[in-house]
Amino acid sequence: METSRGFDFLALYSQSVTCILEPYQDLSVTQLIARGSSPRLAKRIHCLAGIYFGTTSATVKQVTCRTAAISNRHNLETLELIETYVRKLKDKHKAWQIRVGLTAQPANVHDIHARGKQLVAAINGTGVENPKKAVSTRRVKNSTMKDLCVRTSSHLVTQAINAAKAYAEKEHLDLADAICQLILGNATGKVATVTPAVIVPLNPDVLGVTPAERAHAVLSLTDGSVMQVKDFTQVQITAFGLALTVNHITGEDLGLFRLDPEDPDARFADAYQRQVLRLINPVCVADGCGVGADYCQPHHVVAFKHGGKTTTSNLTMLCPYDNGRNDDDRDRPLHGHVEKIGGLDMWVPAFGGKPKLNMHPCAQGGAIRLARKMATLNS
Repeated sequence: METSRGFDFLALYSQSVTCILEPYQDLSVTQLIARGSSPRLAKRIHCLAGIYFGTTSATVKQVTCRTAAISNRHNLETLELIETYVRKLKDKHKAWQIRVGLTAQPANVHDIHARGKQLVAAINGTGVENPKKAVSTRRVKNSTMKDLCVRTSSHLVTQAINAAKAYAEKEHLDLADAICQLILGNATGKVATVTPAVIVPLNPDVLGVTPAERAHAVLSLTDGSVMQVKDFTQVQITAFGLALTVNHITGEDLGLFRLDPEDPDARFADAYQRQVLRLINPVCVADGCGVGADYCQPHHVVAFKHGGKTTTSNLTMLCPYDNGRNDDDRDRPLHGHVEKIGGLDMWVPAFGGKPKLNMHPCAQGGAIRLARKMATLNS
């Protein structure tokens, strides 16, 4: 008897159009749920009933689809599968063409998939709508590396890769380095000219004793990147430098060829202050952030609106994202805020916890941290 009931259910289910959609076509989702349906099933029934029995300008095609669906014993699953191909159409006005074509197929998933792909391709056309060409970079966490992603014509990428492979093999380079050198138009083993301020600890104990140690010392650039000394020696630096004096204990009274006195009542940091801040913090000070100081914003540790002064002792560097989420109002914590603790800029969690010092590889090349490292090694 149980088997007989099971077959009765399947027979009814295979006639979903007449046994489910038609009887319930006028009921809302709420009413279907009240009749005992689950919310998900109620939404499915309501949607399909609206398509096959609702108001439409294509009444003839609607009747054709209903008749074909009944004849080919389509159920809720196959009717929903048909709608997935309808959604792939660029021109939604041609939806009924897909429904007519697919309800005419047997209620077999494989047949519907095969015919659906053919119909969508025929209606949409064979032309490919490409995404926009783009170039992006992404920092590799806790390393001196960056990812470079280029999206352009496939034939250009293929040609570029082939050229880079040939150059890499000839010069015994990694493929990644070969690609970048070719992009720079400088395939001579040199790196293009850069102008960032470089913080270099002029101390043999910090840089290393042996040539190998010195070659692998890491320098921090204020554009948020890092490089090893062996790479730095190949760079053509512009013909000027920046000297910065630091108190490695307090982190205060930093001098960078001070030209103009600070105006503590000014609303915004001046060029001198911005440069000092870049050298102290080559990247955003938020924990784990690697956005270079060149792309950061001077931020008042004590908010200007709360009386904070525009001096280097009350300024730090935050990227636009972290600057926006910093809690200026300490009595209304949400994300956390920056504080100067022991001469270093740290991120303080909103709801307690130990202040966090940014340990990004480039952040560790900040002027104060380097000065302290030198002092420790010399002691």
